[in-house]
Amino acid sequence: MDDASKRTSESRGRPLPFALALALCAVCLAVVRPPFRPRVVAAPDVSVTRSESEPRPSPLALPATSTAPRGSRVPLAKEAARVAADAGAAEERASVSIEQRPETFRLALRVLAQRRAQAAEVELTHVPLDGAATTARAATDAGGALALELAPGRVRLVAWSADALSKPLELELAHDTTAELELEPAAAVEGRVTDATSGAPVAGAEVAFWTAAELDIVRSDADGRFRHPRFPAGGPAQQVCVRAPGFGKCVRYLRVEADGAWKLAAATADEPGADGAGTPFLELALVPELRLSGRVLAADGTPLAGARVAAEGYFHARPSIAVRDLAETVSDAAGAFELAGLRSDIGHALVIEAPGHASLARELAPARVHELAELRLAPEALVAGLVVDPDGVPLSDVEVVLELAHDEPLSAARADAATRVLGRVLRARTDANGAFLFAGLAPVPLVVRASTADGLEADTELLPDGRGLFPPACLQVAALVPR
Repeated sequence: MDDASKRTSESRGRPLPFALALALCAVCLAVVRPPFRPRVVAAPDVSVTRSESEPRPSPLALPATSTAPRGSRVPLAKEAARVAADAGAAEERASVSIEQRPETFRLALRVLAQRRAQAAEVELTHVPLDGAATTARAATDAGGALALELAPGRVRLVAWSADALSKPLELELAHDTTAELELEPAAAVEGRVTDATSGAPVAGAEVAFWTAAELDIVRSDADGRFRHPRFPAGGPAQQVCVRAPGFGKCVRYLRVEADGAWKLAAATADEPGADGAGTPFLELALVPELRLSGRVLAADGTPLAGARVAAEGYFHARPSIAVRDLAETVSDAAGAFELAGLRSDIGHALVIEAPGHASLARELAPARVHELAELRLAPEALVAGLVVDPDGVPLSDVEVVLELAHDEPLSAARADAATRVLGRVLRARTDANGAFLFAGLAPVPLVVRASTADGLEADTELLPDGRGLFPPACLQVAALVPR
């Protein structure tokens, strides 16, 4: 037998040492190899958000917040792969965090009167970073304490007791927070609510001093009379807001001085105000409501369910101050809708929006009733474009404003402020590639304007073609010039 055969025979005769050697190698590998650790993905950054504020004079409107630098340059094409990778990572982070519990912070509130704890009612308006504003009313305990768990965002607080009221407190909730509200003596206000048409008293009308606390409400009695014990005296003029079923709302401005002198400002330039001393007595007249109805259809006559229907007008609370009069709803399965509670003595813009369809805007004259029958929405047109700097480099996070032209005249009624926002102005911001997009447009002339934080501006007029489409060649906003 040769040497190779002899070694093979010997190894077959010694199987145990060979197996032990293999086992020893496996143990060594297990010791040297690092233990498995699951990959941890960070939660998504939710600090960059925007929220639209409601037009004046709502005291609950809060400005939009954004931590992103505006007008920053977009990465060049050679970095496109990195940008795509970052986008993929962001998407992965978002998908991983869907089931995570939203972060909340504790808001500990204490209400005081002359630096002593005081039980009180509290109105809280909360605007989370990723949601719409909500307003609620709560009561403190006997020691004036109230604790809440809220998502990060903006918070507005007002407190009141039987005859005292606090100033509004606004704060950013980004961590556990302790706050105090100091109640101050308030003045009583009396008055009467009547029907502006007949002069009859209006029972059950709600009266609130809106710029202090919207939910601090008293109601008129069977004779239309009311007494509100908590008007903030000695400060600037406050809104007195009156609402009642079957009527449009009334807003006036009242000022009460520390010495008891008071003045109710005139709503329009051609009517007198009222003034006096002592407890104010206000005569407040409500205008009967406007009711409007209709049916929303697609261009082919198909009913459109879930279309947003809104009517917007503005009326004078002072000659220099306009108050928004707004009602909105959605169409039902048959496309039908009905709106009520608007003022009938001013004009309104009716705006209807539905995904995939052009928005419809129609001016409505002052009236008690508008029966609009069928309203057909055309297929939507899109406006897309690009914002670049003077060197042709795209700019991200730049505000783009689109203004739609309307030929319909606005109402010239005495109380009408004759201004509109809905259906007239749209806003967007450019994305990471400097691009913007507006959808749901009707084929009407429009103007697009862009402005950056460092003072650069651009505008261009866009005209639809014979097919109702906006030519792509007209959509690039490229010529920016210093202000």
